[in-house]
Amino acid sequence: MTASTRSLRRILLSATPWLLICAIVAVALPAPAADDVEEVPLETDIVSATIYGHQAQIVRRGEVKLESGSVRLVCGDLPEKFIETSLNVEGTGISGARIIGIDLRRTETSGVESPRAKELVEELKQLDPKLEHLRIRRTALVRRRELARSISQFSSDVGQEQLAGGDFAPSYWDGVLSFFETENIATDDRLDELEDEMSEIEGRRAWIKTELRAMHVAEGPGKEVVVDCEIESGGSLTVELSYLVPDASWYPEYTVRYIERDDEVELTYAARIVQATGEDWKGVSALLSTATPHVGAAPPELLPLYVGGTTGTIRGRVTDAATGRSLPYANVSVRGTASGAITNTDGVYVISDVTAGSYTMQVSYMGYKTAKKSRVRVSVGRVERVDFALDPVEVMADEVIIEAERPMFFTETTSTTRRMDESEVHVRALGTIEGKGYEEPPSIPHVGAELLGSEFAANLVIPKPIDLETGAEPRRSLVVRERIPGSFVLQAVPRLSEHVFVKGTLTNPLAIPLLPGAAEVYVETVPEGGSTKVSNFVGKDRIEAIAAGEEFEMYLGVDQNVKVEHILKKKETISKAKSKTAKVRYTYLISVESFRRGTTELRIADRVPVSTMREVKIKELEFVPEPAEQTDEGLLTWKLRMEPGETREISIEYVVEYPSHLSPRSLGLEE
Repeated sequence: MTASTRSLRRILLSATPWLLICAIVAVALPAPAADDVEEVPLETDIVSATIYGHQAQIVRRGEVKLESGSVRLVCGDLPEKFIETSLNVEGTGISGARIIGIDLRRTETSGVESPRAKELVEELKQLDPKLEHLRIRRTALVRRRELARSISQFSSDVGQEQLAGGDFAPSYWDGVLSFFETENIATDDRLDELEDEMSEIEGRRAWIKTELRAMHVAEGPGKEVVVDCEIESGGSLTVELSYLVPDASWYPEYTVRYIERDDEVELTYAARIVQATGEDWKGVSALLSTATPHVGAAPPELLPLYVGGTTGTIRGRVTDAATGRSLPYANVSVRGTASGAITNTDGVYVISDVTAGSYTMQVSYMGYKTAKKSRVRVSVGRVERVDFALDPVEVMADEVIIEAERPMFFTETTSTTRRMDESEVHVRALGTIEGKGYEEPPSIPHVGAELLGSEFAANLVIPKPIDLETGAEPRRSLVVRERIPGSFVLQAVPRLSEHVFVKGTLTNPLAIPLLPGAAEVYVETVPEGGSTKVSNFVGKDRIEAIAAGEEFEMYLGVDQNVKVEHILKKKETISKAKSKTAKVRYTYLISVESFRRGTTELRIADRVPVSTMREVKIKELEFVPEPAEQTDEGLLTWKLRMEPGETREISIEYVVEYPSHLSPRSLGLEE
């Protein structure tokens, strides 16, 4: 035995008078010879799960009665794909007991002695490569369709230019359109066939796995945790095993209800929990963490900046947000440019010779949500790293509101178990239910998650143990429901839409961050002369990452109590006949009428043309009233303050001067 090994044992044994030892597989101490050790099975149950955005930390607990002497505990309860280097083992209960070694060993597939089990396992092995082959074919077809659509858009732009220049050839473009129609129909038909075939294989795989679980057969070779112990006196030993496992995640969902009468927003913050770890969770204490272990513990490396040239490079990796698995053949593009790439089999892409500047990047992949990243800065001679973690298409399930007392929850360290500090922040929210009358009925409290705060992350304790089978539909749990005061203005773009939209400036009042997630938006009103509240669904939006106390903006749907109209009041040709230069005067009128009860703040947006051609001039601009804001790009904004029943008008007038061989339609002045 080395001096360092003896020193490590002394430290472990002197840490506490009762056994509380954490060992990591990578540094396990040597175990006695197998011939001298009795093997005792250790059965464990999952007691808690800390769920991150991409994985979960599972804690299993088991109890076993032991006699004095050397003993080897053998636990085969862990899932096949757990991360081996994350395994920790702790023991309590017997004074003078010692953990002297931890190891992992492979086991053959259990239960495959029966011919039926062998047949199913073999079929499963054959289905997996077939499914992967179909996925590759589907990806290729999707890329082909996207390429055809890109060419179609390019052709459309060319056609517009030819039309404006008088060189448009209808017979040629009939052939082009016929090609795209045939290509799209053929590609869509083949994609439908592939989807049907993949769906059939996936259904068969799911049925086989269900059958194997019912027969207590693992899908492949398993792993056993082997814990060697020395027991001075017999007794009951409690063993906890913790480990990280992929294919578990949670994501937020929001319901935003704009209560028009009170000028308030009611925010419901819920969490969807999903897991496909290979083991069922039954009566598990769940904790949702906002920590991001996938980011890493160290800051990114700063690369040198080389001066010279005009272009830079973008590279990165595309992965599955839930599992961290690489996504090959994903389509990565730099929007507004012809630059792009397809990821290789490791999910890595490289886009070279990108002109220096700021861009928005986009990644698309079949079965996943399209992801975008804005303000990607490309510098000359520099490699910019941009990674994407794609979320799979969400599977919606019915809401489950959980109400219970707060469980006792412990945090773990490598050598001790302690309860959270009494100064931790607790979140408890009250909400309202729909009432039948104008007078508010008594509120019913909504019991949501409680917060265990730290400097690194917010951890949300679900108030009741959850049951969630592996691969089952996501489980929805309430985090918090809270009323949020804010300031609200109405915005309208009457040239493009007859609707008036509500924009709220809100502040996150919670002690937890709002993570990026989908939001369903409702508007609650009480009709004039009525007494029953009406709540209407107005659309879907998305909430980005909002820190506690941070201000954010959100659109809350259409306000039907304000009417706007945009009309071309007058178009007048003021140039002389047969002149080489045409002059046209345009007069537009915007009318606004408010039927709201109180004073209304309204923003009206419009535009005037801006010429980029030397021979085309915009003259004699006149606005009544003058806009509050006007940009060099010709964008205008009026800020109106209107009382109930008030009507306002905005007049916009200008003259366009252009060569007479052109037309207002070819210049984009008219539709």
